[in-house]
Amino acid sequence: MKRLTSLPILIILTLYTAISQASELNDQNIRSDRDTYSSLMFSGRYHDALRYSRNMLKEADSTEDIHRLMLACSCLGQAYIAMDTFDSAYIFLDHGLRLWNSMDSTDRSHNDYFTIYSIYSCLGIYEISTGLNYEKAIAHFLNGMRTALSHGDYSNYAVLGSNLTRAFVLRRDTSGLRYAKEIYGLGTRLDDPYIKHIGASVCANMYFLRDDIPQARKYMDETMMGIEDYYDKAEAYRLNAAILTAEGKTDEARAAYRNAIASINDESTITAISVYLSYACFLKEQGQPGEAMRYIDKGISLSRSRGNRIFTAELYATASQLEETMGNYPEALKYYKDFHQESSDLDAIEQERTIGSLKSQFEKEKHLREIQQVRRIAGIIIMVVAAGLVITWIMYRNKNRMYTRIARQYKESVTKEQAMEKQIEQLASKLEAASAPAPDTSKYSNSSLTTDNGRELYSRLEHLMKHDKLYREKNLTRERIAEQLGSNRTYLTQVIHENSGQTLLAYINSYRINEAITILSDPANDIPLKALCSDLGFNSSTTFYKLFQNKVGMTPAKYREKIIEISNRSNCPD
Repeated sequence: MKRLTSLPILIILTLYTAISQASELNDQNIRSDRDTYSSLMFSGRYHDALRYSRNMLKEADSTEDIHRLMLACSCLGQAYIAMDTFDSAYIFLDHGLRLWNSMDSTDRSHNDYFTIYSIYSCLGIYEISTGLNYEKAIAHFLNGMRTALSHGDYSNYAVLGSNLTRAFVLRRDTSGLRYAKEIYGLGTRLDDPYIKHIGASVCANMYFLRDDIPQARKYMDETMMGIEDYYDKAEAYRLNAAILTAEGKTDEARAAYRNAIASINDESTITAISVYLSYACFLKEQGQPGEAMRYIDKGISLSRSRGNRIFTAELYATASQLEETMGNYPEALKYYKDFHQESSDLDAIEQERTIGSLKSQFEKEKHLREIQQVRRIAGIIIMVVAAGLVITWIMYRNKNRMYTRIARQYKESVTKEQAMEKQIEQLASKLEAASAPAPDTSKYSNSSLTTDNGRELYSRLEHLMKHDKLYREKNLTRERIAEQLGSNRTYLTQVIHENSGQTLLAYINSYRINEAITILSDPANDIPLKALCSDLGFNSSTTFYKLFQNKVGMTPAKYREKIIEISNRSNCPD
């Protein structure tokens, strides 16, 4: 379980920039705004900071001052990030970035540079907190670092680099160690205590991730020496506790965890969840599952209320293990299903991101080749024709490769899901052997909804779809489903929308298309496509083909062709 305790938090280090560099700003009003805003943020008065930022925005709008407007957008974005209001944060941060890009480089003031550092840092935090998109987050941090380096601002270069390193730690990528060492070395050369402190902290994190405990201890001791002077004590105590645990110093680790919990700021969501999860894993290893579950519950509650998914899968997995240890098999199964759903959602997000990247790369290559083709028009016609033929062939080859990659990803996803379903069935069997038989959820046609809540109804609907495959019925209507559930059509529609965000038809068709993907991912299944379309409940082949292509990116026939190709290659002898 040590891997769970190695996860750090990501802090908004840009506030240090605002205070340490404010004296260098030429504009007195902007300097005053920065000082006031930073003071409110550092004291944890985020709502006051938000109100102050809104006033800044109104004044900037009235004076049409692009520099103050950019600052106001940055401050609003930071305040919303601190309060986990990510959608609002992104709107202002993105607008601030657009203002920066609209400026002529000669018009950018020192203040504008300090502001863009904050915007890049917060955009990175947004990408990690909302979608675990580490690639985009790292890109934002690197853009900020390049900007700071071009401006000769080594302090902010180090601050952004520390956030970059923490992103590497969050995705368990030890290649970020070189950045951590660079920051620590920069703090030493500049004789800057703050930069040296954050450099030591990220070095300790990286070495712990690499299981190099002696080196982690070396940098952790340096971090703890200055802990009282810097922000986010809870994370430092948590990391120290994890290292102490690895060193076998259980009593000292327990004390460090207690210090971490006592230092938690209610507004610092990521830190709080990280501490709760890490301490729960420690208590689990110490044979205290009940106490561990209490902190897991805190972490899950905070994660759900703040909409933060960084640690959700780990929380559910640990909760399932703890409940099983305590013999609470129904709760263990419930948390295991939550873990499975969260993992599937994250896999889907990653898969969509990968497919989108492949398509984007293909379109970019296509665009570049079209430009090359235009440039060749000035040459001899035969050369243009020849070039066009070459381009067409390359495009076809790349498109074919893209289809193969997409098919392989979906096939692997189906295999993974089937394996996960087997694990769930095994756990369910264990539950049935250890407790009273579960109620038959297939017999609900006459049940009353007077005491049912939406979640229960949706759970029963999911059972009808997953186990009874009700979606295979042709001309399946809302009335038919409502009758099966003993509900009414209006309430059913509302429950489906609230739990899945889809219309009834979209919900039914999603099950049909997912089963089509599963069936077509089996190279041994040669069912005709028209028969498959009918079996799945579609009345129109056109609808089936269109929905399948929208989901997968290719037609069912092309997908089957690629699956067979992949299977034949894997079966070929070396």
